[in-house]
Amino acid sequence: MLRGVLFDWRGTLVADPPDEWWVGLALERLGRDPALAPALVAALDAASRLPEIEAQMHDIDCSAEHHRAVSMEWFRGAGLDEQLASVLYDLDFEAENHPFFPDVAETLRTLRATGVAVSVVSDIHFDLRTEFAAAGLDDFVDE
Repeated sequence: MLRGVLFDWRGTLVADPPDEWWVGLALERLGRDPALAPALVAALDAASRLPEIEAQMHDIDCSAEHHRAVSMEWFRGAGLDEQLASVLYDLDFEAENHPFFPDVAETLRTLRATGVAVSVVSDIHFDLRTEFAAAGLDDFVDE
């Protein structure tokens, strides 16, 4: 008898839009040309391989403060200005930018209806409860 299910967050319950989407959206919010996104994504990719950035990426999710500090250093290493870096970073705190996979709602409802407890784990840098509440799924997750 199944008593509980443990889900991971990104890649399991929610899709992670491509890097070009994130950067393009940040550029649009600033009134800048979203066509610049591919070049900036390439710069971010290159910066992520810099030894001083790469070393910090291993423990980036140890705390929200550390995540922001490492991310901002990474963005600076890619040549992003402070305004673009802040807008890009802040996009990750908007629930609509983490679309749930199409089968998640039905899966969670079915598990709840059959009495199976649901827990979600992640080393992500923000509180996931707001994501479930925004999608109307918070009643289907126990922990």
